[in-house]
Amino acid sequence: MKMTIRFIVFIFTITFSWLSLAADDKCINEKITQSKRTEPFSREGEVRCEGAGFSGNGNSNNANVSFSAAPNYQIVGNILIEDLSNNRGNYGSAEYIKDTTGRVTGVTVPISCASPNQTFGSGAWMKIRISGTVESFPTEEELNNIRQSCPDNIVDTPSPTPEASK
Repeated sequence: MKMTIRFIVFIFTITFSWLSLAADDKCINEKITQSKRTEPFSREGEVRCEGAGFSGNGNSNNANVSFSAAPNYQIVGNILIEDLSNNRGNYGSAEYIKDTTGRVTGVTVPISCASPNQTFGSGAWMKIRISGTVESFPTEEELNNIRQSCPDNIVDTPSPTPEASK
């Protein structure tokens, strides 16, 4: 009987400890969500290629349009690539850059142009805009402050009943 009551007290203690940890996690997650800030971003870039002129030799050129999030911010969702102006130009796929924790903190889109190989051939260009959203995430210090501000609901181990000590 003594062993059964101790076992029930043990299960009771574990169950309430787990429930209080779940309540703490809920508090922490709610406060992290409340502290997040989102902001739009936008970057434009272009590349130009001279016309061939009298020589008839065309020109090609490459560049990148890039964005890096500020410290403690990450890019959320996909970016939008807009073709603003284009004459024999093109752009590639977005390359997302992750930090050591796996957060997406940068993006690069390659652009290029090529003018034709013809005497007095026209120039070429490519101009794009990349845009998206960044979201803040808490620093370790902010996370510690959030943890400390959430109530500590851990239930103390109940003392054995007088019957259990017999």
